[in-house]
Amino acid sequence: MDIHRCRFVEFPAAGISSLAFSHASNPAAPAPPDLRLAVGREGSGGDGGNIEIWNRILRGGQARTVEQVAWTQDVDDDGAEEDGNGQSATTPRPLNLRLFSIGGSAAVTEWDLGAGVPKKQAESNVGDIWCFAAQPRAAATTADTKNKPSTGMNSQLLAAGCSDGSIVLFSTEDEDLRFWRVLLPRPAGKTKVLSLAWRDAHTVVAGYENGTIRVIDVPSRRTVRQVTLGNSAAQARGSTRSVVWTVKCLPDGTVVSGDSAGELKVWDARNLSLVQTLRTHQSDILDIACNASGDRLWTVGIDRRTVSYRLSTVPGVRTRRWVELYHRQFHKNDAKCIAAFESVDAGVLVSGGMDAGPIVQSMGMTKKHHRTLPHLPQQAPVATARRARLFVSWWQQQIHVYGVAKRDQAGQAAEQKKKSHSLVGTLQLKGDQHIEAAAISEDGNLILASTSAGVRLFQVRVDDTGVTAAVLRSRQIDLPASLQRLGARLVGISPNSKWLYAVGMDNTVVVCKLLAGTRARDKPRIHRAITKLIVPSTPTLPALGRGAYTGGVCAATFSPDSRVIAVGTLGGEIAAWVLTGHEDESGDGESVYTPTIDSQRWIMTPDQKVARFPQLDSAITVLTFRPSSSASSRRSTNGSSNIGLHATRHNPHPIAHEQPATAPQLLAISADGTLIEVDVYTGRLSEWWRRNSKGLQLAGGLLGRTKDVVRGCFWDSTQKRKGRQRQRLWLYGSMVVCMLDADVSAAASSSSVGHDGDNDEKEKKWWSTFEYRAILGAGVIGEEEEVEVGDAMDIGGKEEGGDAMDIDGKEEGEDDGDDEKNIEVVIIERPLWDVQAAAA
Repeated sequence: MDIHRCRFVEFPAAGISSLAFSHASNPAAPAPPDLRLAVGREGSGGDGGNIEIWNRILRGGQARTVEQVAWTQDVDDDGAEEDGNGQSATTPRPLNLRLFSIGGSAAVTEWDLGAGVPKKQAESNVGDIWCFAAQPRAAATTADTKNKPSTGMNSQLLAAGCSDGSIVLFSTEDEDLRFWRVLLPRPAGKTKVLSLAWRDAHTVVAGYENGTIRVIDVPSRRTVRQVTLGNSAAQARGSTRSVVWTVKCLPDGTVVSGDSAGELKVWDARNLSLVQTLRTHQSDILDIACNASGDRLWTVGIDRRTVSYRLSTVPGVRTRRWVELYHRQFHKNDAKCIAAFESVDAGVLVSGGMDAGPIVQSMGMTKKHHRTLPHLPQQAPVATARRARLFVSWWQQQIHVYGVAKRDQAGQAAEQKKKSHSLVGTLQLKGDQHIEAAAISEDGNLILASTSAGVRLFQVRVDDTGVTAAVLRSRQIDLPASLQRLGARLVGISPNSKWLYAVGMDNTVVVCKLLAGTRARDKPRIHRAITKLIVPSTPTLPALGRGAYTGGVCAATFSPDSRVIAVGTLGGEIAAWVLTGHEDESGDGESVYTPTIDSQRWIMTPDQKVARFPQLDSAITVLTFRPSSSASSRRSTNGSSNIGLHATRHNPHPIAHEQPATAPQLLAISADGTLIEVDVYTGRLSEWWRRNSKGLQLAGGLLGRTKDVVRGCFWDSTQKRKGRQRQRLWLYGSMVVCMLDADVSAAASSSSVGHDGDNDEKEKKWWSTFEYRAILGAGVIGEEEEVEVGDAMDIGGKEEGGDAMDIDGKEEGEDDGDDEKNIEVVIIERPLWDVQAAAA
């Protein structure tokens, strides 16, 4: 296998502007199963304006940004019984989690977690919103009902600070979002509100641009306390005044503030007098986090420091004082936000900034190693054309098409690196929405792309007069209005280029057939009948949208013979449909969801009344079909027709219901590294998996210990082994590439496991390497040339900071001395130094 190591593909990563956990810390309880961390990204960059919830991306749009995110959760107190004191004797039932964001406008946006699109917006009516905060979740008691400043006790208010200095309230009652009232009008001196925090359900603390901190009583809408920071520290650092960038309220009511002078100030809970000042940062403090008990603090700032504090008893001092425990520079650039979550299992801190990758550290172990999460998208924005030596990458509204030279051309171009690869062309989609997904056909003639507003299909042709002179010519193919206006999160093209699928934002799988023109220059057209496939799901985390979230489709694929579609959900469920019958353009039938198209129809397999696929414990990240042999492919596609079927009075146009002769084998991998293979027709685990389950569990455990999530895969089935095809599955994450030999017994012995640098000549059944970092995507771009295994050719260096593409030679485990068909693979890297250079 020849590997093209590519670093010329652009993908500008966006910095992290905000972090928020969906639940409050509770050291006495385990972490809830629906716990999520929302990561908001700035507007610039390939994924700018997006909100990531790890296994779901809420995509933004052009010129949009996310400045801050916040969670709320409504409760259902209907039927709650009261005790003798008027208090609620039963705990109210929590309802849906709700996610809100702000970003460079006068509106607060609520997001639909199931569909991944904006759900509602509400305007402030006074100016741009610079900060906001959600009201704490108060205990459900009758006393709270009387005192809580809201139209209902089962929802939370949102307080928002605006550019003119005013503070407004938004109501989230009845699953709605609407402007409620102005909490504090614009002060005499116009100044921005830069930070907000709720001290309790009735009190808001605000920090201003002019160095003022105000405490506002929400029921009376009056300022009960006000202090102003001194300017001496700011002037000593060359600034005219101190700016209150962040405020935080501790459980005992103490107010903590971070300012532009790099000072952490502690204010008394009762009268807001200054208790203590800690000068621990060399520049602005941008965010503060605390633990559940309020005796630990962490701050981050422009100086890249993460500083930890503890409330301790100091000898000779009656009251406890805050002391600095340590400071470390985890980040390579400005650290803008930090969030903390604590449970009975563990405590975790997550910080983010301009270097784009969230950094995770333990809350309790001050010297424990930290971990930097990948700065690249969770879903690889790369697709390859297996038979055209092309691949595409996309970000924002652009699709970039790249061409890679053939092997002999690469050898001739060793001295001229620009000839080894080329940006063939760029497609620009209309509209403001970011691209959700894209796909390219195996022959490179079709490109399918989708946003949250619609689906687009392009026919492309590369006029290749030498790689350096390659030109992309494209034209858009008309789609039915129902498909063109369908927002889709996943799209795909079948290997034979006859079928397209689009997974809508409501998780409906829409399948349509592509018909070739009668002449070579004619545009392809879409068959008038469109199939809608409904994905069955079982709600497992009702707080995340009553099943709409966990039932969300996150992976989809076609079988090699283009006759089976399989999808996987965030809840670990699998669904599949098989194309029955024999193709006959004269036979069409009507049905609401599964019409007969050219005497063929998509039906679910297996029968849901008889069997269902095994459900995995976490989200499915990769679905792939085992490659079928060429002989079995010919048996399933050739020699079959509708001739011999007899028409009757009730069935004047009979069609066959025959399925493919060879039962497809589907392999699924989940986020925790679990790997299974199932028979699509029966829904049962395959014989290969049952025979090798122990070895596969060992491989899955090794994959889980890499702390990387599998983001994609490709098959190498071209190698001959003992007179038959050999099947090897290659998996990749952001930092690791793994190989699983799916043709041999995966023995559970340590000798069957290999790693990068192993010199053992014994054939490995599971092999991994960390040589490639950070991987944006990978795939096969060629498999047609017969070569002698072991040949290698260098067509580019690995100079840091420049465009590079290498071809590596023989991989470990390949047999020597046989003439074989070799595959060529592209591995696209976006190293961290590239992000740091862009941020600088």
